[in-house]
Amino acid sequence: MLNQGIEECSSTLFANIRYGKRRWTVLYMHEVNNPELFRTVLDVLTRHMKWSRSKDGLESLQSENRKKPLLSLTFDDADKTVHRNCLPD
Repeated sequence: MLNQGIEECSSTLFANIRYGKRRWTVLYMHEVNNPELFRTVLDVLTRHMKWSRSKDGLESLQSENRKKPLLSLTFDDADKTVHRNCLPD
């Protein structure tokens, strides 16, 4: 269901990086067509994963002892839907 929600609100690619049993998922998004669904997806992801800045992910993956997998989000360009639907007012 979560994957379907992500697909419905954006064109998205996933990268899953593993280090032993630890996991870091990077979402590469192109656009956000449904801002309400995007917020819902982010809320669900926040409950199940720990957010990490892209530049810190690999170090955190190797050094931290945590129960939740890591998650980073990036956009591939300046699509107008990202500006309109994701940036704060």
